[in-house]
Amino acid sequence: MPLSLATTLQQHLEFGKAAREAAFAPADASCKGGAGTVREVSCPSDGEEQAALYNMACSYAQLGQREAALTCLEAVLEAGFTDIGALRQDPDLEGLRGRPFDELLGR
Repeated sequence: MPLSLATTLQQHLEFGKAAREAAFAPADASCKGGAGTVREVSCPSDGEEQAALYNMACSYAQLGQREAALTCLEAVLEAGFTDIGALRQDPDLEGLRGRPFDELLGR
């Protein structure tokens, strides 16, 4: 199972900071990043929170940070994201496919 969100971000502090800055930098700057975890963010809508978490999952996956990516996907689902088909087909998430990924999506 994926590491807890706090543990993952602690282990990848430097990378996490850069990924958060990239993921939480919408064109209109309406999302404000928080002070330490991907869940410490204030977004005007649930959809924007889900998009930021999804983007972080894709970023971690592309960098080969499997546990961090799975943790972000878990947070996406907890935030109410329901398009499981998109997760299964997204080429950015290809490196995550397999048992832990399938278990997470099969909730």
